[in-house]
Amino acid sequence: MIGRVVGVLGPRIEIEAEEQVISAVVSGRAKYDSRGVSLIAVGDYVEYACKLNNLTKIERVLERKSCISRPAIEKEGLIQVIVSNIDRLVAVISLANPEFRPGLVDRYLIVAFKEKIPPVIVVNKADLADPSEISIYIEAWKKLGCEVLFTSAVTGQGIGELSKIMAKGTSVITGHSGVGKSSIINHINPKLKIKTAKLSLYSRKGVHTTSRVTLFKLFPEGWVADTPGLKDLGLAGVDKKTLHRYFPDFSDLEAYCQFDNCVHVNEPDCAIKKAVIAKKIAEFRYQSYLRIYESL
Repeated sequence: MIGRVVGVLGPRIEIEAEEQVISAVVSGRAKYDSRGVSLIAVGDYVEYACKLNNLTKIERVLERKSCISRPAIEKEGLIQVIVSNIDRLVAVISLANPEFRPGLVDRYLIVAFKEKIPPVIVVNKADLADPSEISIYIEAWKKLGCEVLFTSAVTGQGIGELSKIMAKGTSVITGHSGVGKSSIINHINPKLKIKTAKLSLYSRKGVHTTSRVTLFKLFPEGWVADTPGLKDLGLAGVDKKTLHRYFPDFSDLEAYCQFDNCVHVNEPDCAIKKAVIAKKIAEFRYQSYLRIYESL
């Protein structure tokens, strides 16, 4: 029988199959395969069987078509798969409260472009500020092929349009704590009643309300994975030499750099730095690149 993993709670795996959630276990104690990648993750399709004493056992994980992962905290070199079999990455950012943070979106876009997952950028809390103030960012992201929506979980603005996008396939919704990810999901489907929280009155920063990745059936043919507010998304498989590959606004100009192995930081006669000065590449995009480069 085939089911889908909707939650991982230590050794206990939650599978949705035949419109019910089943608790199952995996054979053995290993958490990672021979390549150092998570054996099981939310979003996986699995073959399972009911054994004696009503024990449900996962027998095989079907091949993943895509995934979002990060370096595991247990040991260097291991890769933790956060969610698998994804059709789109929905990056939520707030226009205000907490403050607008385009650099975090650029970090999520690296993940989307690396894994070839179509990105959707949702600017939430559009009722709290003037959207025209961030037009330079919206224009740059649209040039990269990103779909950009303005939403408000309070007024309902843009929620219908977002619902149509998420109606089929699997969406991963992610963003900094407090931007309104869970509120958006609750507005689309109030029956889910996902926990939400206000901003910290002291710091004006988001409070973590989603503590683990969970997959929900949002529509008859549409799934959504609500992820924790990841303050620092580790970029598995990305280093200083390869980072530029996931900035598509660089790709057409890199051939004009003086050095074939130019990473667009300290090298002379760099076509990317010239393009930033000439405003062919958005300044904020290049600054995001430099910050992420230094973090790797």
